[in-house]
Amino acid sequence: MLDWLQRIVNGVAAELSLEKIVIGVTASVLVYLIVKFLRRLYRYVVLVIWPNGKAQARIDAALAAVAADSPGVWLSNRPAKPKDGYAQRLSRSGVRIITVANLKGGVGKTTVAANLAAHYAIANPNERVMLIDLDFQGSLSATMLEPGRRRPKLPADFSKASQLIGDKNRTTIDGCAERVHLPLNPAAHLDGVPAFYDLARTENRILVEWLLGCYDTDMRYWLAEILLASSYDKIIIDAPPRLLSGCVQALCASHFVLVPTILDQVCVEAVDAFLGQLYDHREIWPIMKVAGVIPTITSANFDRIAERDALAELRDVIAKSALRTQLLPQAAFVRDNKLLSEAAGQRIAYASERADQAHRDLRANFAALADAIERSIRGDRFDE
Repeated sequence: MLDWLQRIVNGVAAELSLEKIVIGVTASVLVYLIVKFLRRLYRYVVLVIWPNGKAQARIDAALAAVAADSPGVWLSNRPAKPKDGYAQRLSRSGVRIITVANLKGGVGKTTVAANLAAHYAIANPNERVMLIDLDFQGSLSATMLEPGRRRPKLPADFSKASQLIGDKNRTTIDGCAERVHLPLNPAAHLDGVPAFYDLARTENRILVEWLLGCYDTDMRYWLAEILLASSYDKIIIDAPPRLLSGCVQALCASHFVLVPTILDQVCVEAVDAFLGQLYDHREIWPIMKVAGVIPTITSANFDRIAERDALAELRDVIAKSALRTQLLPQAAFVRDNKLLSEAAGQRIAYASERADQAHRDLRANFAALADAIERSIRGDRFDE
């Protein structure tokens, strides 16, 4: 046995030369080094080059979305188109969602939203009404909530509005609503979602993350999904004077938008621009319609020359708009009212328990506005 093994070893040794041994060892070392290099190259590509390339692609896409020749941030194709059935579900929903919006500040959006919501809740006590503040200044929040409940303690806490529009995993409005006190009828059901200055930070974060493609769902429809699952009959949203993520979510969630304006040249120009933007972005809110344009803080008899001129210009702007909308009738115009001025940021004037003539006139004004909105929604045309 040992002789046999010795013969095999001697035979192998005879076949191997020093040159062959050197070549074999060298080849083995080269193979080892090549494999090691390829492994490191693979790790570098997978862990460094590929992620950096994806990150750069996201940055390039974000820059393209905000470029001067871009159709607009909100018309970019990221992340996804609306969920299947979004338009059908919104159109068939039992809840009616109205956003009060204008990209011009100081035109009475908050006043209209607060008093209109109070009218809906008090005039229809069997309905559940929701009032949502999406302006980080929180004027509506200060108006609808009692002083002790107005402000979160920043930065430890976030306002309810931030929680509502800023959490991609949220599926319900539960935990965001607070009851609004209505002295005229405490049994009426009006809830409110308050906002505060943290909402600005939330909107900025959402916009940047959306542009960089960080979401696997379409941020523009987060609020729509939440509100469609709610049990409210009417929802009124006070939109900010900025077409940022909060306003876009509100418009995508809405059946109708109401456009308040003061009757002066600057504000009429703002209405023209806003109607144009609504039309240009119609593909992302295919169900939303303009319920009407409503002048606010108007004089009783239009005795101001500038006001009459602005009204004529406003009619011309609406007539030329590509959107099918109209000016609501003069009976619905929100008049310049001392009660509204005194209540701003403190309480909802409509909901006061006082029953004097001034308060009755104010309530009649917002009842006329609500009626005009309903008629416009039904398709009635006003020929004033």
